[in-house]
Order: sequence, then C-alpha cells, then structure tokens
Amino acid sequence: MTKGLKKIKGATVVITGASSGIGRASALRFAKKGANVVLAARREEALREVAAECEKLGAQTLVVPLDVTDAAAVDALADRVIATFGRIDVG
Repeated sequence: MTKGLKKIKGATVVITGASSGIGRASALRFAKKGANVVLAARREEALREVAAECEKLGAQTLVVPLDVTDAAAVDALADRVIATFGRIDVG
C-alpha cells in the first residue's frame, strides 16, 4: 500500500472519467480505503453501477453526470460536492 492511501479514510475524492477504465478502478480503490467518492462522467447509468460497487465497499458516493469540457458544469460539480461533503480533498 502506498503511503498516501493510508491517509485517505474519510477524505472526499472527485474522480472524472469514473464510469470505466482507470477512473472506475481509481474509484473502487479509494472506496476500499474509506474515502467519500464523487463519480463524474457523461454516462449516468454506468456511473450508478460504479457507485453501487463503491457503496458495497462501504463508501459514500455522489454521482454527477457531466462533460468536463463544460466549465459551468465543473463549477456546479464543485458546489455540489462542497454542499454534500463539506470539502474536496483530492480532485
């Protein structure tokens, strides 16, 4: 285990591209370590599937469908994360 992941329990982590590939794998890894996981990508159904997997590992999740090329959507994501978890620790 890397030293940084030891300190992740209870942290709020925002992961873009979380519906598949490296983003999905990262979400599951952070969930396993006890982080609050914010899942962002364009495909809501796939995000919900990843969220269910993360929740089975004990993580709290927030699903935010968005296109990261839309600056207003990214700002709204940050506002939503702060409103839900109070902070962003890893983004």
